[in-house]
Amino acid sequence: MPAGRKPYSDSVDGSRVNMISERLIRNWRQKDVADKMHISRSLYAKIECGEREGSEEFWHSASIIFGMPERFLMMRKT
Repeated sequence: MPAGRKPYSDSVDGSRVNMISERLIRNWRQKDVADKMHISRSLYAKIECGEREGSEEFWHSASIIFGMPERFLMMRKT
């Protein structure tokens, strides 16, 4: 990791902590979830860390894949 760079999960305030936690509980990589959602890993990562907003379709798909309500997955780090 380059000097001065924070670990990924702490790199952006506003990370989707529940989505990250649920992914890690399942031992899924970002690429695993992105493949299930038919999107790129980089797009998934940007949404997960709060750099981008997900579409309604994204959140609906995520709720099905994780088996969790959309609102739960959308919660941000405070």
